[in-house]
Amino acid sequence: MKTTIAASALMLGLAAPASAAETPSNSAVLSGGPIYDLNATATLCSFTNMGTQSITPLKQEIFVDGASATVAPQCDNNTPVAPNGACYLYTYSVGALHTCKLTFGSSAAKVRATLQSLDPNLNPRSSAELRQ
Repeated sequence: MKTTIAASALMLGLAAPASAAETPSNSAVLSGGPIYDLNATATLCSFTNMGTQSITPLKQEIFVDGASATVAPQCDNNTPVAPNGACYLYTYSVGALHTCKLTFGSSAAKVRATLQSLDPNLNPRSSAELRQ
């Protein structure tokens, strides 16, 4: 019994540092994907600043099949986004893998972001949360 408890404690002790290293809370980068939908015609990447201070996007990217795509960001890079403010960027492409990467000038811990594939009527078909 003591051996089982000691082994469990050891495993939990080893798992905690690994988990903490995987998701740093002070990261300035959020990324997500890939998502794929043969019937999607557009990809939307959006984020909302849930914090109490402005946050500045430095680089907003959507990748299509691993290559940087031409995107139309609604918010300009290097322009602060106020608390509760939201921004998006999108690209048009069909039948490809899509990922999104957002880089900010400070911690993105209070930013929530999503990558979505959209059908021809701009209805969401699939989505992925962006993570640190």
